[in-house]
Amino acid sequence: MRMNIDQIRELMGKVKAIVADYDRTTTNPDLTPSRKAFEAIHKAKEKMNMFFILASGRPLNFFMKYQEIVDVCDAIVAENGAIVFLPKSNEKKVFGCEVASVVKELIKRLNIPAEFFEVIVSISRDYDEVVTEALKNVNLPITVEYNVDSIMVMPMGISKLNGVLEALKVLGEAEGNFMAFGDGENDVIIMRRALIA
Repeated sequence: MRMNIDQIRELMGKVKAIVADYDRTTTNPDLTPSRKAFEAIHKAKEKMNMFFILASGRPLNFFMKYQEIVDVCDAIVAENGAIVFLPKSNEKKVFGCEVASVVKELIKRLNIPAEFFEVIVSISRDYDEVVTEALKNVNLPITVEYNVDSIMVMPMGISKLNGVLEALKVLGEAEGNFMAFGDGENDVIIMRRALIA
């Protein structure tokens, strides 16, 4: 459906936040933060009086190394939604801890290379079959989510979208009207929920 300029303006008037993925969306080709992208986001959020939420599968401590990212963010949704961090108030919410330790032990027993974050486990897609087989007979509330080059094993109910909606709620925008930018399979759920994607 084509929209005219008045319809676009009306839709933009409803948008309260910009949500963006990190890898390959707000980065340079080498996956370092794109100064241009974060400057553009800063200008847009100031001009349009919007919040900015960075949503990523990466761990929170990765972003804390980049002050230029933290300064622009009103919220960082890390580990695919398992962690919601508000830099201005230093408030941090962690979801799924009760299952995370069991998931980590299970993955460690597989003896495959993996990155163990605070809640989720990130594994190369090369090990998809091994992980899928191991999880088949496990009676735990866990899920596997795919990204460009990795699979993420996490507690059921954890998703970037749920993290974004929690961040919006904490920021006082419970309606959840946002525009979204992303590139990976784990961004699709956010793009489908966004007013503009």
